Amino acid sequence: MTSDIDRFWQAFDAITATPDSATQYRLLDELFVAPGTPGLHALMERRGYTPEHYVSAIRTAPQFWASVRANTLRADDYAGQIEQVVERLCTLYPALRPAQIYFTVGALMTGGTTLGDRVLIGSEIAMGDSTVLTDELPDGLRQNLRRYFDTNPVEDVVLLNAHEYVHTQQGPFGADLLAVALQEGVAEYVSVLAAEQPSAAPAVAFGQANEPRVRDRFATEMFSGRWNDWLYNNTENEFGVRDLGYYVGYAITERYVERAADRTRALARLIELDYQDPLAVEAVVEASRYFDRPVDDLRAEYERLRPTVVEIAEFENGVQDLDPATERLNITFSAPMNPRFRGFDYDPLGESNVLRITRFVGISDDHRTITVDVELRPDHRHQLTLSDQFRDEDGRALVPYTIDIRTGSNP
Repeated sequence: MTSDIDRFWQAFDAITATPDSATQYRLLDELFVAPGTPGLHALMERRGYTPEHYVSAIRTAPQFWASVRANTLRADDYAGQIEQVVERLCTLYPALRPAQIYFTVGALMTGGTTLGDRVLIGSEIAMGDSTVLTDELPDGLRQNLRRYFDTNPVEDVVLLNAHEYVHTQQGPFGADLLAVALQEGVAEYVSVLAAEQPSAAPAVAFGQANEPRVRDRFATEMFSGRWNDWLYNNTENEFGVRDLGYYVGYAITERYVERAADRTRALARLIELDYQDPLAVEAVVEASRYFDRPVDDLRAEYERLRPTVVEIAEFENGVQDLDPATERLNITFSAPMNPRFRGFDYDPLGESNVLRITRFVGISDDHRTITVDVELRPDHRHQLTLSDQFRDEDGRALVPYTIDIRTGSNP
């Protein structure tokens, strides 16, 4: 279904013809959102799109939209190829359930995703190519989309649809890097079989050319609940390549299927796997023989080597009469930490008892100690958790550490 695309361009032309913001929002709703397909509304729900996102994107980047327009209007040209791929998916996985495919328009946050039994294609991203203009976009987005469009993604839009269609057959995503990488890898591997073409993901080509290095690095953090350097990320990691978790999941899937006596049953198990069950995920990974050590050993090593908080220089945790005039804390870890990652969480007592950080001062040269400025109240209990968003330099997540203290009265 592609009718959202025509409606978007009707709204776009009307919005860009008037400078009045109230009129722009009214036109967006009347011409695009209100009459939009269930796919548009699902995409807006899935990505949290608001009218403000759309109007801002249209105002900010008129050259971008003009340069991608012709490609988006070609969406119907791919219907036949997508139909053939879905037929091959049904051959590979006879239990395939029907799904609805919507080519719609987003606000620059996704090329493809799913919600329930709906494949949702953000045509302004998925149908770009090297001619699309990105100079008007904010720096981070501009750089990421420039790299992406230079790969001519419109040429692989059929493969993208196959990948997302597989996701409509899978259950909810798992909770750690290994589970999510495998789920993405299964979708990529099955879509490649169905489309009968190689993966278009640069991560797959890079991973195949750098197998031991990528595999061994992934193993150090695959049980983490965070995956910033591996999935849905930019190129700011040690490899300079985004989404390498897709490759690891793809490689595990490939090894698993190659070792199976019955490929159809193997594919069905992978598609139907409960990715929220760590034991089920690890059983598949173990059977693939992808890693050179048992998964249980790798998990035990991960837990053993996770960094911890070893000291707060200014007091012993649990102190009951801390001087409320204390303004700075120096917190030391058991290992050098990656300065790119940190995170602080409330505790059960909530915001009223939070140990409030007023400034993150910095990290020591050896990356083992952070310095923060804090604000304390007299005669008050304060709590704060250093979360597993902190990572050591090998990507292992911090064992969460709760600071729980009480201050004395003012002198």
